[in-house]
Amino acid sequence: MGSLTTLVHMYEGCIASWEDFVARNPSFELFVPGRLRQMDYCMRRVGALCDEFLQWDEETLNREIEVMMAYAEAFYHFAWALRAGVRSIKSPGFTAFDPVGIRNVRNHILVHPKINRERFGWNVYGDVWLNKPEPPAVKVAGGWTDPGLLANAEEVRSEFLQLVADR
Repeated sequence: MGSLTTLVHMYEGCIASWEDFVARNPSFELFVPGRLRQMDYCMRRVGALCDEFLQWDEETLNREIEVMMAYAEAFYHFAWALRAGVRSIKSPGFTAFDPVGIRNVRNHILVHPKINRERFGWNVYGDVWLNKPEPPAVKVAGGWTDPGLLANAEEVRSEFLQLVADR
């Protein structure tokens, strides 16, 4: 897994790999770079907010956590759209693209928040007591543990690069 410093243009390699892939396979759709750029932007904004986290007073903290959550949720929406688009490509291997962390957060928090309100919520503080704020993770009452936004973003990146490299 990466660190906050890796959030700067985290998906740049994915975009380049996809463009190389499309150059070799011109019939494929070009929606992928746009989704990757959106995901990259969200991760950069979350990383920047995490870098500033310990400097905030309580009022700023409350306001900026809402902003961080908006970027985190946007990331998961864009990642799910990327997943759906890639899986719609009728070519061997693409239908199997399924980053589990993205699917779990989408199902537990974004799609079924009323059902899961008592069991799930966002943990945006990370290890503040150790002066190590981290990107948001889903806090869970039992059964499933979310590795967090950074780990899920890395999972998408590595699975995507592997998928394209294998073609």
